[in-house]
Amino acid sequence: MIPDYQTLMLPVLRLAATGETRVADVSERVADNLGLTQAERDELLPSGRQRLLHNRIHWAKFYMSKAGLIASPARGRFVATDKGKALLATSPACARIQRHSQIRWDQTSPWRWHRGHRQLRWGSS
Repeated sequence: MIPDYQTLMLPVLRLAATGETRVADVSERVADNLGLTQAERDELLPSGRQRLLHNRIHWAKFYMSKAGLIASPARGRFVATDKGKALLATSPACARIQRHSQIRWDQTSPWRWHRGHRQLRWGSS
């Protein structure tokens, strides 16, 4: 079973911290690590236009880029920022996006991102 994009955030960030990469490369490594079958790897969105795993990795990238944890040095490529690497140094267990009513940066924790009713939280569960 392909995990949701929130579950994929941490593995994607870890791979981005090893150097500049692409979604296709990350997708293969994540699929290998999760033990996904070929059918799961090839599963498409209902539209039939994109692989489900690629789509979820793109959403994970989107939220992490908004939080300043990854950057895109060139089209189709991404890498962990210093902020992303610093986060990994704290050994977070997971990331979750939660509903939130404010659009702001939470200064109490550099790893919380608030925008458009969503909040990125890194934590232990």
